[in-house]
Amino acid sequence: MTVINESAGSVYFTTIKNPEELERIVSSKNDKKLYFALKNINFTYNALFRYLVEEFYPENLQLSKSRSKLLSELMEVSESTFYRWKKSKKKVEEKYAERLTELIHLYTYGEEVFESKASFLEWLNSPNLHLDMKLPIEYIDSIPGIRYVKHLLDKIEYGAPI
Repeated sequence: MTVINESAGSVYFTTIKNPEELERIVSSKNDKKLYFALKNINFTYNALFRYLVEEFYPENLQLSKSRSKLLSELMEVSESTFYRWKKSKKKVEEKYAERLTELIHLYTYGEEVFESKASFLEWLNSPNLHLDMKLPIEYIDSIPGIRYVKHLLDKIEYGAPI
C-alpha cells in the first residue's frame, strides 16, 4: 500500500501496487496524496482490466452494450486494446490511472447518492429526460461529461426533481 508521510515539508511515498489502493486514496479525499499516488502507479494493465470488470459492471447487471464495449469507452481505448489489457503485464500509464481516478470519484459519489452500486448503475444505464433521453453512461466518455453527470447527481442528492 502507498504510504505518504509528510515531515519538514517533504513527502515520502512508495508505489501504488493495485487499483484498490488507488481507490482508497481517492476515497480519502486527500488531493496531495492523490497527486503523488498518480505519479507512482505500479500496477499492470491486467490488474486494471480485472478491477474495471469486477468493480464497475457486475455480471448480473443488464447493460445497453457489451461490458467490454462500455469499459473500453470509459477508458477511452478501443475494444481490442481493452482486451489486450487482460493479459498485459506492462505498467499502467499515468493517463489511464488519472482516467480511473475520475471514474472512481464518479462511481463513489453515485453509490453515495443512490445508496447502492446496483441502483447507481441502473440509473447510469437508463434514459434520462435531462439528457434528451440518452443514457448518463453515454456522457462519461470525457471529463466535461463526467462533470455534467456529477452535476445531475448533485441535483438528485439535494432533492431536485430529475
